[in-house]
Amino acid sequence: RRVTSLIQYAMKVEKAMFETATSREEYYQLLAEKIYRIRKELEQRRMMKSAMESKRPMGGLPGEAGMPNGEPMQQFFGGQQPGGDVRYSLPPTPLGSQAIPSVGGGSPKPPSSADLPLGSQPPFPLPPTPTSGLDADKKKDAILNRQHSKLMSPPSVPHTPFQTPSDQKPFGGVPSVKNEVQSESSPAPPSGPASVSKTLPDGSGKAELDQPFPSVPAVATPSQFTVSSVKAPPSSVKAGEPFSEAPLPGSRPSSPGMEVEPGASPIVKKQSKIQPDPALRKVFSAEELDLALRPVLEAVWNQDPESYPFRQPVDPKSLGIPDYFEIIRRPMDLGTMSRRLEEGDYKSPWEFCKDMWLMFDNAWLYNKKTSRVYKYCSKLSEVFDQNIDDAMKSLGYCCGRRFTFHPQVLYCYGKPLCTIPRDTCYYGHKNRFGKYVYCPKCFFEIPGDSISVGDDPMTATSIPKNAFKELKNDSIDYEEMVECIHCGREVHKICVLHHDLIWPDGYQCDKCLKAKGTARKESRFSAKRLPTTKLSSVLEERVNNFLRIQDADAGEITVRVVSSSDKTLDTRTNMRERFAGEFPEQFPYRTKAMFVFEEIDGNDVCFFGMHVQEYGSDCQAPNTRRVYISYLDSVHFFRPRHLRTQVYHELLIGYLQFCKDNGFLTAHIWACPPRVGDDYIFHCHPAEQKIPKPKRLVEWYKKMLDTAKAQGVILDYKDIIQHCTDEGITSVTKIPYFEGDFWLNVIEETIKELEARERKASEQAAGKGRHPKKAGSTRSKSRRMNPKARIGGDDVSQKIFQAIHKDKEECFVVTLQPPAAAVSSPLPGTTDPD
Repeated sequence: RRVTSLIQYAMKVEKAMFETATSREEYYQLLAEKIYRIRKELEQRRMMKSAMESKRPMGGLPGEAGMPNGEPMQQFFGGQQPGGDVRYSLPPTPLGSQAIPSVGGGSPKPPSSADLPLGSQPPFPLPPTPTSGLDADKKKDAILNRQHSKLMSPPSVPHTPFQTPSDQKPFGGVPSVKNEVQSESSPAPPSGPASVSKTLPDGSGKAELDQPFPSVPAVATPSQFTVSSVKAPPSSVKAGEPFSEAPLPGSRPSSPGMEVEPGASPIVKKQSKIQPDPALRKVFSAEELDLALRPVLEAVWNQDPESYPFRQPVDPKSLGIPDYFEIIRRPMDLGTMSRRLEEGDYKSPWEFCKDMWLMFDNAWLYNKKTSRVYKYCSKLSEVFDQNIDDAMKSLGYCCGRRFTFHPQVLYCYGKPLCTIPRDTCYYGHKNRFGKYVYCPKCFFEIPGDSISVGDDPMTATSIPKNAFKELKNDSIDYEEMVECIHCGREVHKICVLHHDLIWPDGYQCDKCLKAKGTARKESRFSAKRLPTTKLSSVLEERVNNFLRIQDADAGEITVRVVSSSDKTLDTRTNMRERFAGEFPEQFPYRTKAMFVFEEIDGNDVCFFGMHVQEYGSDCQAPNTRRVYISYLDSVHFFRPRHLRTQVYHELLIGYLQFCKDNGFLTAHIWACPPRVGDDYIFHCHPAEQKIPKPKRLVEWYKKMLDTAKAQGVILDYKDIIQHCTDEGITSVTKIPYFEGDFWLNVIEETIKELEARERKASEQAAGKGRHPKKAGSTRSKSRRMNPKARIGGDDVSQKIFQAIHKDKEECFVVTLQPPAAAVSSPLPGTTDPD
């Protein structure tokens, strides 16, 4: 079991390094550094253990009594302390870097990211920023470690041995370990320690960088800084594996009843270098707010008869609802808001908006959806949304909306592919290392009174089952706000496209920048700076040429292949055992993920994503020379909107042309729209973007394939049943077998069902001494019920073809070029120019 856990941990580490790296060289570098850190950590643990054992008779090490058993080593090398402080060990100064002395002759101060040239990284980790989702936290911590390790990575020369001194300084109740490099060519380290302290945002404590500066070594060594990463369950659904990174800034998901924020990383707010301009500070007078917001209030008030129940405070006695104040703790009505606006109680227009939302929320909470008041409230909410934006923009704000994020589908820690849908119950536990969730079925199937959690088997901890709380996946999060440094106006981060990682010094609104005569700092995170490939260049040129021909007023399109990796598809258990020797056990393939961006108002907006699987000439039949478009997703931000569908079609046709030119014969498409609440690739979608119905999506693909056929890109296309009939396929072993395709599960369930039926029939035959005929009659009846689906073959194949026949129109088989048998000369092997 220990070996299995170690193998699983190694696979997860390898996957994380691969998804983090941007090139093959960086991938090898990250792996080497990870192995080095693990070995160094194990060595230090042994040394710490021996030191504890040697000093235990004399009372133990300082702070030893307060350490729980099995405490992860992040306590010694950074990570969050029990008291809430965040402490980092400052790494050795790299070659070529200089410490910047602090004002007043204090301790040296490491240079900030703003002091470094473009493309370089600071010699200490940038402070993490709050993002949304567990997968986002995992990716964020990987990026932080990568940023730090780039500068501190060792060159390709022999390393000098590390030696840990015996004198260890107590550090916050836990002994800290100092690492020094002993080299003949390196000078002696200075005797005085240097520290850098920064106050946390809440003012509760300080994040200290307390470590003696060693001498600049002859060989720069990897950093010993570690960040407690939150490991999210592996996602195998249509969310897109290579894209687990954080979306645009948003509130972090929260769940009721859980006291610690999931995946909360230590946040050290960097002091802004931009000094606020007091002359630009905006303080609204009562007259200004009344002039701008009074028309909005009157528009809601004048709705007859919808506004009648909301014009005065609720009187529970006259209305016969004595429990009103037990449910509604903070009542609000239009009359109260009008009085507060007239008397100047509102200091900010957001206070007015919050009162309006409070009134709506109270009505929706207390009344049933079918009630008259509930419907009236929904109508007033629409009127308010239609009028508030113009009023807020006149006051210098982005809008007056309340952007909400509905709960996402959670991934159960119990079994792979097990999910926790929206508005369903689950069991969860949070600590400083992460969030662990289980669906009720997996939770009760785990034997014993405790659950072992943790990705690293070396530091896995056991949590009692009674520590898990029963929760419901129904929490709603709101978009974060950011305040302008100068005028103090609060705006949505999404509206102004502000990200703390890109602009760590804070946000400056356009009005203040114009008043100061300055411009916003250009973002160095742009799509054009991502690596290019042959595929991305072909698609990018095709789409931009199409837009130029259409004379469309569109921004420049950028296409990038952000992930390309070789993987192996393992045949499922039942299929492998049922058709042993007749069906391959593995299928090698290459998976790619590509994203498309448009430059809109100076920003790169991602509006399209696609995941594909490419099975080359070296793959066994029936997957030889086939490509599978597994996932496709979009958000309707492309401009102009009337060309949106044609641009999507150009991207798909361009990819089919690319596959045809590189030796592939057949392409497969499964036209399956997402269910309500599910997201394929993008983190979330606009509320007004509708999910297409299956029939409409099938017509959408047919239109694209008809265009490709007219252009000579493809030869023909047909549904899966027609393809099997034309090719004479009568066995399930001849059907292409793709990762994530819907019939993989159908095959497994069908085989399981037939084996259970055969086992039951055998038991009945053994008990009664005769062969039962019921199963045979049922099978014959099922064949007669679907004559069109009956192609031939064994019982499993018959069941599979019947299941496929129901959704045959959703499964497209696209012929890119004539098969190898129809060509006189042998086809060359498939190639990938990238």
